[in-house]
Amino acid sequence: MRHFNLKSEAYLLAFSIVIATIFTMCLGVPYKFLVSGIALLYLASFNRKSLYVMTALHALITLAFPVTLNYGLPNKAHYFNMLNSNPNESMEFLEQVSTLDIIGIMLVTLILLASYLWLGRHYFKNKLAQYFEASDLKEAAVPTPKTKRLEIIKVSVLCLVLLFIGLRCYPTKILADTVKYTKLSLGEIDKYNKLINTPSDFVVTKNTKKIKNVVVVIGESVETDYLSVFGYPHPTTPILAKTPGLFFKNNISAASYTFPSMMRSLTVTPDATTYQLNNNIVALANKAGYSTYYFATGKDDDKQFLNDYFAGLAKYNFLSLPNTTNKKQRSVNRNQDDMQLLKFFDLAVNDQEEYRMIFLHMFGHHPNVCHRLKSYPNHFAKLKHTIANNAPDELNCYLSVTHKLDAFLGHIYTTLQAQNEPFYLFYLSDHGLYFDLDSTLKTFIHHGEKYKSNYWAPLMIMSSEITEHQVNQDFISGNDFLSIFEYYLGLDSNLVPAKPIEALKYQDPNDVPVVANGVEKRYGPMKDFKVYY
Repeated sequence: MRHFNLKSEAYLLAFSIVIATIFTMCLGVPYKFLVSGIALLYLASFNRKSLYVMTALHALITLAFPVTLNYGLPNKAHYFNMLNSNPNESMEFLEQVSTLDIIGIMLVTLILLASYLWLGRHYFKNKLAQYFEASDLKEAAVPTPKTKRLEIIKVSVLCLVLLFIGLRCYPTKILADTVKYTKLSLGEIDKYNKLINTPSDFVVTKNTKKIKNVVVVIGESVETDYLSVFGYPHPTTPILAKTPGLFFKNNISAASYTFPSMMRSLTVTPDATTYQLNNNIVALANKAGYSTYYFATGKDDDKQFLNDYFAGLAKYNFLSLPNTTNKKQRSVNRNQDDMQLLKFFDLAVNDQEEYRMIFLHMFGHHPNVCHRLKSYPNHFAKLKHTIANNAPDELNCYLSVTHKLDAFLGHIYTTLQAQNEPFYLFYLSDHGLYFDLDSTLKTFIHHGEKYKSNYWAPLMIMSSEITEHQVNQDFISGNDFLSIFEYYLGLDSNLVPAKPIEALKYQDPNDVPVVANGVEKRYGPMKDFKVYY
């Protein structure tokens, strides 16, 4: 007669619930997958090999905890940006993660899984026999045709569960998404690489100004509210606060990560996921008759094809300027000190070309932000805040790097002014950041997609034609940067219509489009954020 041991079953089910709940919470998986996770673990207990596989799988997934706990389950944007990162950037991301958090989570998880594994083995040795027709445990322990058939049935059931619900529950979902999103990202990268050899479709239909010097500075991770030019109480931008120009406080970046944001701002983008990489701002400048220069810091990896491609289109880059082809000079692209870009700017602005357009892509405020200071003084090191833990030091670094940006742009403006020639200086940041005191990361400043501050990035335009300091309060979108760019330079093209701010501003800021998780959404529903002083 077949017996049923309720106590053993209860133990296994309880452990399945505990482990499934912990993994669901830590991995940020929606709770609707909790039932399938419990079922998967419980069914795995019917077969020793399955139990071993599930235990190993869970132990492996613990490595994802520090990321998913803060950012949720990985999505396409995360994988795409990871594949387009460089080793330095990746290592700095890992440095943000608390070692204690990793160790603590892994220890707790492994203890639970070890207990589960021990219980399962004990269960197999002493209790599983009671499922089969047997007079005693010793007799049941001997494999029989019926036992084998039952084992085959149980393994088949487990496989079906894995097939139909397993890919959507917490352990296997991450692995399935990794394969899925990696494949999609690599496909997109291949598509963009093919565009490198595709000629631009830009036709300049209007060119009335032909400015002597045009400089476009692309920033990184600059959140508007921490610039004193926009009202922040600490003097983070004393030079910009006095500089004539148009300062757009309510510019909303196109996305919260560099690649999708810059693609939508600097290339022709018919929709949220289609980027005409060949039709970009450098190609437009070339067609408009400018001699183009492109220099970048911290973006030297081969996978950084955005910079690689833009620099390749430019007439000059850091390898093609005089006296800059040796390996020592090339290290500027690895040093990640934005101030190093200024020597290339100084060379370019004094070049003999008639009309120059100089692109400078900064490493900016990218976390770990304290690393961005380099030799620049920490002007706010002693500033006191009402923030606990490690946040004050990091906030002070962020404010000091903003002061460094101010000095950087101040040097460019002063140099252009000294040329006594018409000039334009554009500054835009790719996106903002989120300041999170509840984060389990070492830093409380990091990337994300959920908060409005992730999209709160400044746009600034300074020019010999602008004689007053103006702070503009209109809500505008990073999607429209090329239209704004063309308008102020007196350009127009067949692919992008030149438009003034009045024609591009949003009456309702909730309607400003942004890209999150590869899908176009609206700025309004994003979570509000707090500014720290």
